[in-house]
Amino acid sequence: MRPSNLDQNPISSLKSSQRTNRAISVILSLLIINLFSGCRYYRVKGVAEESVKSQMSWLQEFNQADKFIVLHQNGISQHLQNAQIDESSYELKGIPTELPAEHTYKHPTEIGKGYRYKKESQSPLNEVHLFIDNQVTLNPGQPVRIPIASIEKIGYSEKDAVRGAANVVGLAVGTLALIAVIVALTKSSCPFIYVDDGGEWVFQGEIYPGNVYENAQKTNYLKLPDIVESDGFYTLQITNELLEIQHTDEAVLEIVDHPDSVSVAMDPSGNLYTIASPEAPLKAIADDHHNIISQVAESDGQWATFDTHMEHSENKRKIDLWFNNNNEHASGKLLLSVKKSLWLDYAMGKFYEEFGDYFPKFQEDRQSISLEEAHQWREDQSLPLSVYVNTGNGWVLQHKVYAVGPLKFQELVLPIDLSGLGDDPLKIRLETGFMFWELDKVAIDYSDNLHVQKTQVFPYSAIDNYHRNVRKHLQKPDRIYLTQTEVGDWVEIKYQSPPKQSEKRTIFLRNKGYYTYIRDFEGDPDFAALRKFRNPGHFTAFAEAQYNALIQAIMTTSPEIVVSDERN
Repeated sequence: MRPSNLDQNPISSLKSSQRTNRAISVILSLLIINLFSGCRYYRVKGVAEESVKSQMSWLQEFNQADKFIVLHQNGISQHLQNAQIDESSYELKGIPTELPAEHTYKHPTEIGKGYRYKKESQSPLNEVHLFIDNQVTLNPGQPVRIPIASIEKIGYSEKDAVRGAANVVGLAVGTLALIAVIVALTKSSCPFIYVDDGGEWVFQGEIYPGNVYENAQKTNYLKLPDIVESDGFYTLQITNELLEIQHTDEAVLEIVDHPDSVSVAMDPSGNLYTIASPEAPLKAIADDHHNIISQVAESDGQWATFDTHMEHSENKRKIDLWFNNNNEHASGKLLLSVKKSLWLDYAMGKFYEEFGDYFPKFQEDRQSISLEEAHQWREDQSLPLSVYVNTGNGWVLQHKVYAVGPLKFQELVLPIDLSGLGDDPLKIRLETGFMFWELDKVAIDYSDNLHVQKTQVFPYSAIDNYHRNVRKHLQKPDRIYLTQTEVGDWVEIKYQSPPKQSEKRTIFLRNKGYYTYIRDFEGDPDFAALRKFRNPGHFTAFAEAQYNALIQAIMTTSPEIVVSDERN
């Protein structure tokens, strides 16, 4: 639901559009993965169009670009040779043939999932994937006419991530691409984690996110859903793919064996919880007016971005959630699929840019601050995701989530104290700065925690790209670091698999370390302006002002974006 005054204010309309904000998020994610990754990483993106004519347009564009067309039907994949589009009958014509080796992969193609690939023997970057319903018979070597209406989904992989992402969302390519490149070039993050899934390296996320000061390190936990045992070992890689120096102090597996009837999740402190019966919220309202239940009820490619347009705000945004109240339990388990936004990362980069050539000295001096000091500034600027519960006596703060990497949604669980709630529905509030976090899914679970078996597994070997065995650097948090100084540095770590003690196994990576930025800012710092960032809320206001400035630039150069957005 949109405020009525947006019809008269196109700037407000654009700013309030989740489609636009999500578009920027998608573009940035793809850019970072493709521009900075020396790891030969690809992702299949879906084409979000519904009409026959729109699909025709997409197919025409792909065909003219001489893309390699792959047909998928009932788990079988074939190449469509001699592809032609018949505009009069709305059909795609060609001859299905066996896929060549360079277009054959261990995994079935899944839209939205990212993989590394073997450059020497595989070629995914020029592919278009068409998912065909059962109304069409595909016989190898036999000509076929495929009605466009029989194409259920279209996906494609493309090295030019700027163009690809902009086309997916249907926005003006030039302006958003330029913005995305600017953001990507100032991107900072933390070490990337890839796991061996039995044949390919699969991206899992980032470790020790937000730990940029040596004295303010905190142990983090990363779930590894795609890791697979091979020859008695689990294998993963830690890589440096951005302009930073990474210092990893610990990389230990926590292997959890548990009944098949439950899943397992961790809170930010590493405490384990079993999940048996997660319940979606009854209602989800952003900033008192906007119904966003469709964006947070399922992990389906839609997510909430804390982006509501508000003429008068404290640069903070909130989402209120209503759940069924289970009076039989004194506590519940709040499940969140969340990540920090790339917008926050960009805004932080613009803040650092304000230091000019003083930034290296500022970064060096800040290495000695405590974790409490680091957390306090972040809290003053609304950087964490704050979790409140309405107990009947007002909103009570129960948790602050400080950092999750910006490139992949991560599942967290937070214990919720329900004492004093009574018979009222459970009402939970999530609050953060403007566009600082993204929420993909939220649920509540009231089930009792079951016994699980947790085993710590230390590195068996850790061979880096300089052929060194650095295993001892990663076994415990002793400040004897594996330091990765160059873009392209990696280490491959093997862990022996312990005997399985229950039906199902879930694996987490316990990690600790910190990273520092490599930046070459120019100019003299304005210390009077910088001192303002000590004031609570100043960075938050600065970040939203940066966003508004970008939107104004878009409107100045490409006002047609608003028209495109309104039509969709």
